[in-house]
Amino acid sequence: MTEPPAGQPPYQPPSPGHGPPYQPSQEPYQIGEMLSWSWRKFTEHWKVLVLGMVPMLLLLIAFYVAYFVFYLDLMLHGDDMSDAEIRRVFVHIAIAIGVFFVLLIPASVLQANLQRVALAIADGTPPTYAMLYDTRRLGRIIVTLLTLGAATLVGFVLCFLPGLAFGFFASFTMLFVLDQDLRTIEAIKASFRLVREHLGLALLSVLLIGVIGSLGSYALVVGIAVSVPVSLLMQVYSFRALTRGTISQ
Repeated sequence: MTEPPAGQPPYQPPSPGHGPPYQPSQEPYQIGEMLSWSWRKFTEHWKVLVLGMVPMLLLLIAFYVAYFVFYLDLMLHGDDMSDAEIRRVFVHIAIAIGVFFVLLIPASVLQANLQRVALAIADGTPPTYAMLYDTRRLGRIIVTLLTLGAATLVGFVLCFLPGLAFGFFASFTMLFVLDQDLRTIEAIKASFRLVREHLGLALLSVLLIGVIGSLGSYALVVGIAVSVPVSLLMQVYSFRALTRGTISQ
């Protein structure tokens, strides 16, 4: 800095806040990066990920077969059935639905362990088959699943949109439980806060994850076995990027 002319006070440094104009921070990640990372990690570890889908796939196959048999019997012979026989068919359908929801709990626990596998992949840890049957925090996982299911159901019963909104804002809850060891209510609050802070990016990511997960159902077993693990990897990538966590290359 040059000196001022004689008799003038020395120059003062510029006051804070007179630097370059403010530049907003970039988004934590790009959608394309999330897609490419998830597909690459799926191709590297597909054996463990697909094996983790087997119980869910068997449950879905058994449910749809039972439902189809009962429904087909009703359609083909409904005109010849007595009222008692028709009621019996509906009872069987109700039992099949009830068994499905009962078995959905252990299947959902296995899906949570698939998320645990995806988190390990993001850490750079080679996933193992033993991770699929990890029982750490089992009680908290079940409580979280029941809490999320009940809250979403109440939201749908009251009105469709509240249930949809709760499911969206609570979409990272299980990952907070598994990755940061939060309790159920704390994890729900953390998920709401994270989604609210990154609303646009979170909404786009959740919609894309849902679309990919749904598209797999059109290809039946093979499609689901691919789309669900890829969707979980996308969710983990989004979660780790938004929380500034570890994402392996």
